[in-house]
Amino acid sequence: MWSVKTKDWAAGRRWAKRNAVACPGVIYAIRQDGREVSYRYEDGLIYCTGSSKQMKPYRPGFAHLRKKNEFIPISNIGH
Repeated sequence: MWSVKTKDWAAGRRWAKRNAVACPGVIYAIRQDGREVSYRYEDGLIYCTGSSKQMKPYRPGFAHLRKKNEFIPISNIGH
């Protein structure tokens, strides 16, 4: 298990999720002030466990790979 102690909880979660997907079967955990969350990617599912709750396995979304806002609608042109 790889673990890191962090001050920025959101950045730690991004780090753990990204590395879990990159290395299936390896557990990545983050800790902050007594809280701990770990992520493991296996068989296409992310398993997330932590001190506060245990989430059901889910398929990771790869929304960051999709291009967003390719077309931004502009309204009220010329008004």
